[in-house]
Amino acid sequence: MALLTEDRRGDGLLMSETILTNLTLAKMADIVPSSFSVVPEKGLEKDGREIAAALRIRAHDLDRQPVRSVSGGNQQKVVLGKWLLRAPRALILDEPTRGIDVGAKAEIYTQIQSLARGGAAILIIASEFEELFGVCDRILAMAHGEIVAEFSGPVFDRKAVLAAAMETQAEAS
Repeated sequence: MALLTEDRRGDGLLMSETILTNLTLAKMADIVPSSFSVVPEKGLEKDGREIAAALRIRAHDLDRQPVRSVSGGNQQKVVLGKWLLRAPRALILDEPTRGIDVGAKAEIYTQIQSLARGGAAILIIASEFEELFGVCDRILAMAHGEIVAEFSGPVFDRKAVLAAAMETQAEAS
C-alpha cells in the first residue's frame, strides 16, 4: 500500500535531495535488510532511471539535480514514481494533480489508469470533479467520516454528484 500525500513539498519529497534519491527512497526498504546495510546503488539507480523515463520526468541531471529545482508537475511525478517502484497493490492519492499543468496531469492519470488495469486498487481523494469523472469507476461522497452517496460509472450524473458534494460540504460547515 502506498500514499501520495496532498503536500508533496512538505510530506512527499526531500526537497534538497536529488531527483534520483527521491525516486528510489521508498524502494530502499525492499532491498536493504537493515539500517546498517550498504545500499546496492546500481540496481536502485537503474530502477530510478527507468521510472523517470516512463513518467517523462523532465530534468537535466537525475543524479545531481535537487528535486526542488524542477517544476511542480515534475515533482509530483517524482512522488508518484517513488511509489510506483514499490509496485503497490493499493494506492491512495490525495489531490494527485493539485497545482500542476495539464500535460503533467494527463501523464499522471495515464499511470494511474495503467495501475488500475494491472489490478491495483486506487483511491483518489480530489476536489476537481471533472478529473474524477474522467478517471473513476465509482465516486463516493462523504460527510463526517461516512459515505453519504455513491455513484457508479463509467458515465456519472454530474448534477447528482455535485449536489451530493455540496450537501456534504454544507453539513461540514
